[in-house]
Amino acid sequence: MKSIKVLAVLVVIFLADNLDGAPYGPPFPVTATWFSWERFTQVEWDSTFDEFKTIGGATIFTTGEYFNHGTKEDIMNDPMVNQCKFDGTYCVDDIETKLKKIGIEIELWAWYDYQEEYGLKLLSCLNVDQSYQIYHLIYNATVLKLGPDASCNFSKGDKAFVTFTMFNMTKGEPHVAMLDSAHKNKLDVWMTLPKLDTTKLPQDESNRMMLNQAYTRFTKIVLDDHQSRLFGQYPNLIGYYFDSDAGILPEIGRLMPKNSKTKTALPSLAQWYLDSAIAMQKMVAKMSKKFAITVQVDVNRLTAKGTAYEHQKGIHLIQNSINPNIIMVRDGRASGRAPYYWPSQENATIKATDSTLYNILESSNLTINTNPTFAEQFTTSVQQVMRAMNASLDSKMGEMWLVIDAFQQLHDTPCSDSEVAGSSSQLDRISIQSVEWALAAAGAITNKIAAWKWDPFFTCTNGGYNVSLFDSIKGDTKKPIISECRFHSAWNRSVVVIGYNLDGPFSGFQVKWTKWNGEKHETDIYGYYYETDYGVSHGLVHSIEYVMLWDFLPLEDLIKVGYITISTNGVYKPCTFHYSMGEDGYVTM
Repeated sequence: MKSIKVLAVLVVIFLADNLDGAPYGPPFPVTATWFSWERFTQVEWDSTFDEFKTIGGATIFTTGEYFNHGTKEDIMNDPMVNQCKFDGTYCVDDIETKLKKIGIEIELWAWYDYQEEYGLKLLSCLNVDQSYQIYHLIYNATVLKLGPDASCNFSKGDKAFVTFTMFNMTKGEPHVAMLDSAHKNKLDVWMTLPKLDTTKLPQDESNRMMLNQAYTRFTKIVLDDHQSRLFGQYPNLIGYYFDSDAGILPEIGRLMPKNSKTKTALPSLAQWYLDSAIAMQKMVAKMSKKFAITVQVDVNRLTAKGTAYEHQKGIHLIQNSINPNIIMVRDGRASGRAPYYWPSQENATIKATDSTLYNILESSNLTINTNPTFAEQFTTSVQQVMRAMNASLDSKMGEMWLVIDAFQQLHDTPCSDSEVAGSSSQLDRISIQSVEWALAAAGAITNKIAAWKWDPFFTCTNGGYNVSLFDSIKGDTKKPIISECRFHSAWNRSVVVIGYNLDGPFSGFQVKWTKWNGEKHETDIYGYYYETDYGVSHGLVHSIEYVMLWDFLPLEDLIKVGYITISTNGVYKPCTFHYSMGEDGYVTM
């Protein structure tokens, strides 16, 4: 390979006053994450948020809990509900007996353990609701009617569902402590709505409709409770988040229109997701709060087999039906659903290029053959999917955030030393390099970036990790990351680089290109035009920067169809783009 150095330095144009680090935006582009709620004092929350803010944290999401449901036997098997017993009588038996006496039949039992000290809104039907205090535990048994009439006017023969909630008085209310700390630290808060386990959805239409009605009505009274207890005191509680694993984007993109003649016996999970999210959004919007959802990229040929176009259709349908304020997109690499690769790597083997992804695929039995290429295993890349979705997004209707999973679907060195780890502690966490790779793949085209999740993946150090992910990020916030590269336009073949920490006036870029005769060349070039406010002016992550390089390339020597790769000192993953040049010099990319 021949190497050329372009050393001439002329006038450099900067659109910012300060070049000592990014003059705009946070120290690190990941500014939102989810926190487990099991912190019971403001001191604990303050300590956690102090750490989060040092790397630019600005938005917090609380992790949610499941709206569990089943038979009387199922609820009695729950260890928390089973403790509700007085004078030899279980609380479940007590509420059942009282309802039977007035002719009310219980069709569904549910329980929800989120450690909230609910007010009277959760016991609004005083003629049937019950509250039990068993030592330091408060149990509420909320009775809600099934059917078209949702009032508290119960009559003999009515059908109802009963939901038990629990509160431990000795521990205190963790959500209020969190809100107090977040308000003091000027952090935006999104609370997660009750979740429904889609693997336990009834497989017949009537029971699924009953469950959906129960789930929606219970969520409504939780929101009513928050409105009465929290909204006035905590203006930084800006919205609610709908969490479901059924939001697979290509499957949403394949949904038939509602007026389609094609009818199935039972709506698909994607249709359930869409309908449920629409119902949740309407309730949240009526309370003047914002609404966010998460969707999943999936281009694995052994799972959803999604194309970039189907993801694009999914985003379009979501915006025009659910109308969320934020669509949060999980990129899929951590679970083997999608890869990071540039166009030049399409036919490279996954094992040689991304051994971690290969291990994830192999451990999940998702490899299409023993040594697949990216093209064999996947329909496309995260880069192409995110660009397609961004092109379809109506920015006037809402934002799209990238979600980087801070775990990987492996169990070799699982995180487990966090005080609030939870069941996810059985998974490996990712490295700082994997975070940088995610930012290189899709970090330049979203409004904000979040990570799933703080506990335990940002904090654990056991299992072979010398330092926590948080400490790794804190010590590496100045590292350059190239998220996009291309020619400026079809007619202007100056090379453009977009990413993070690219604003050093004397930091050169290494450009690899191919001559018409097949010779490989590498040229060192400097930037001459910088927009360090590019993220701010384009509604993206505020620390994204734009650099145009000197017109170095001997364009008459360039191969007509080829790849150009851009790197710079310290970057973890270079950027590559494909181009095709016509006889008239017009370029397509």
